[in-house]
Amino acid sequence: MQLEINNLSKTYPNGVHALKNISLTINNGLFGLLGPNGAGKSSLMRTVATLQDADSGSIFLDDLNVLENKDAVRKTLGYLPQEFGVYPNVSALELLHHVALLKGVTNSRQRNELVNALLVQTNLFDVRKKKLGGFSGGMKQRFGIAQALIGSPQIIIVDEPTAGLDPTERNRFLNLLSEISEQVIVILSTHIVDDVRELCSQMAIINKGEVMFAGHPEVAIAGLRGKVHTMFTDKETARQIAKEHQIISTKFNTGKIEVHIYSTQPVPGFSPINAGLEDVYFTVINKLSA
Repeated sequence: MQLEINNLSKTYPNGVHALKNISLTINNGLFGLLGPNGAGKSSLMRTVATLQDADSGSIFLDDLNVLENKDAVRKTLGYLPQEFGVYPNVSALELLHHVALLKGVTNSRQRNELVNALLVQTNLFDVRKKKLGGFSGGMKQRFGIAQALIGSPQIIIVDEPTAGLDPTERNRFLNLLSEISEQVIVILSTHIVDDVRELCSQMAIINKGEVMFAGHPEVAIAGLRGKVHTMFTDKETARQIAKEHQIISTKFNTGKIEVHIYSTQPVPGFSPINAGLEDVYFTVINKLSA
């Protein structure tokens, strides 16, 4: 299974140019889509999910034209948007049965088997009769994946799924996505670099509607080998460094400011370090180069 996006563009009525000639090739497995808020990630996901039209370009899922055959695409698609509503006074069991009926699973025995299997897979079987209004954030996200899996989709889109989850729920959710992606395309749209670093063998970084990088995370990291240098310093020195060097990132660390800079040459006072995906992200977003 392969998703091919070519020269996709979208401008909203308010003049926001959300997508600018986006081209990506996405194969089976977990694909991480990184970018800051407002980068165009949700616009791209909504277009792939057939929830909005593009102004130009094409999307193909193998031989299926996504933009022209929306009904056929929806039969192969599972979608977990950034914000999705649930009926708070309905149990997980009841709502999954309802969704399965809407997706055409009319045989009661088959539906029972499907719903129970999904509840087990998402670790919700023990709370299947609990009302959704009493679910934690992580439980709601796992329920969202359960409903997205009904119909055996070939592509699953999840938009900012781990925002607000505690570490335990985040790990549980990401492990679930990793398991699912063994058989299908899973697109993970996020601004959390660690989500992509830990799971994805394919990724892209987009900003202001444009693809800034696409490829394997390790390839991206290898491209920065020998070009990232660090220093622990105080605020005043950090401000001076910003005037003299290309800053990748700054952050507080044990009472000091940890500064990462981009340079192809050794820099006096700085120590070279192994680059990480966060360094790649900020280097690409800030368009740093020699």
